[in-house]
Amino acid sequence: LPEDGFAVLNGDNEYVLPAAGKTKAQVVYFGLGENCDFRGSDIVTSGAGTTFTCTHKATGEAVKVSLQLIGEHNVYNALSAIAGAFCYGVPMAASAQALATARLTGSRQEIVYIGDITFINDAYNASPASMEAALKTLAEAKKAAHGKARTIAVLADMLELGDISEDAHRRVGRWAVENGVDFVLTYGPQAAYIADEAAKLGGKSKHCADRQEAADALRLMAAAGDIILLKGSHSMQVDKMLELFK
Repeated sequence: LPEDGFAVLNGDNEYVLPAAGKTKAQVVYFGLGENCDFRGSDIVTSGAGTTFTCTHKATGEAVKVSLQLIGEHNVYNALSAIAGAFCYGVPMAASAQALATARLTGSRQEIVYIGDITFINDAYNASPASMEAALKTLAEAKKAAHGKARTIAVLADMLELGDISEDAHRRVGRWAVENGVDFVLTYGPQAAYIADEAAKLGGKSKHCADRQEAADALRLMAAAGDIILLKGSHSMQVDKMLELFK
């Protein structure tokens, strides 16, 4: 980056912070920490979206941001956009107004309502990091429902992980339990490790032979008020569970 450029960095990420010492550009930090130039706070996630406050450290200016996206990780995405735009003269209020209409591409945390059941269709792709984020988002949605909603995670294989595949899938099972998922429903040979690990840690889980069996199982257990996450690698076609469920 040139000296008149900007390095917009996640101020909460220990792996990103060292980058500040490797550039002559102006460094701008975003995140949830008090030392960030653009700081997010008062985060509230519901099944319909996320709201938070963005405060500019230098001026004390604060704006309320409403996203049609769910999850703390999307707060970070929004903060990076606000910070980057501000570097080029876009007022925070204008960025907040634009972010209110921001949408993700299909099958990326798409909210779908079938009757009184809420689906979080995040089946575009899957990696250990995105699985962890999705499970945290599911927990946030449950919290926003004041614990009255039951959460079900329908999870399929994360592909192309090589030698770490079993360990990675077992970590997902652990994260599901740690985030209070009420029931884990899986299909795919690698996803069996998710269900097995969740069960070992005291969670409720069921592994199915294929997507159709998983859809049949989901139809039997789903009830009004449930929040259901759909997540897996793209070729596992977890999003087709919606059609099967309908």
